[in-house]
Amino acid sequence: MTDEPGTYTPAENQILQAVEPLKKRLNVMESYIEEHKYLITKHDQLYKALALAQGSIEAAKAEQEADMGTYKYRYADLAACLDVIRIPLAENGLCLIQIPSINGTEVKIETVLGHESGQSISCAMSMQSEKGSPQAIGAVMTYLRRYSLCSLIGVAQFDDDAASATKGPEEYDRLTPRDIDELLQKADELFGEKADFVLEQMTTLVFNVKHLADVPADQLKTALNRLQNTAKREAKKAADADKSPVAEPKPKAKPKAGQTVKTAGPVELNKTEDREPGSDDDKGG
Repeated sequence: MTDEPGTYTPAENQILQAVEPLKKRLNVMESYIEEHKYLITKHDQLYKALALAQGSIEAAKAEQEADMGTYKYRYADLAACLDVIRIPLAENGLCLIQIPSINGTEVKIETVLGHESGQSISCAMSMQSEKGSPQAIGAVMTYLRRYSLCSLIGVAQFDDDAASATKGPEEYDRLTPRDIDELLQKADELFGEKADFVLEQMTTLVFNVKHLADVPADQLKTALNRLQNTAKREAKKAADADKSPVAEPKPKAKPKAGQTVKTAGPVELNKTEDREPGSDDDKGG
């Protein structure tokens, strides 16, 4: 290149044009590295404390039992999960905060893991509650709290995948409690007082099982469609019955001479109608 500033030969200008895109890429890479260095240093004390805590956290004990009718399984509830993390977290300067929020039937839980240094990490989970009752919302909230804290901290609980993988040939995935609740709600909506009878008929005749909890998990959509179709057929029958003409009552036949006519109730008869002419009753005195 020439010594005079601002003046380049054609060859030098070509080199500068080729280098310019490389400089831009280098700037992007430097920014990326700087950003990740910041993230690592931002959580360095928390990560170290969490690693120490995880070394003493045991698996949550599966002491609760769920009865699905034909089979049962055990699982660790929220209390069991909190029991195994409370002391290890406290000994390493860590705390757990779970913040709930509700929007209609949507329940959301934000789980925050904080360190005494002020560093923190968090995760959020949300789920729809099928019913808007306080009990249903509370159940969803407990479910989200349990799974979010186990995921964030690394707590082992009941292994649903392992249980499914080790099932015998006669076992299969069945409707979940949430699926069953959806079917019950739909049946109540469509059939009212007849809901239990319709569900029982569908369970035994369509799916060939004794209990609703034994219906295969992949048949939920089929069951919902069956309820809808049954409701449509019942509505059509009722409409057809309303349209059918009402039979008019037959006219009563006139009694023949000397025929006794039966009446619906007591009738007072005129005694003179049965008298014969010339009888003693017709004579005066």
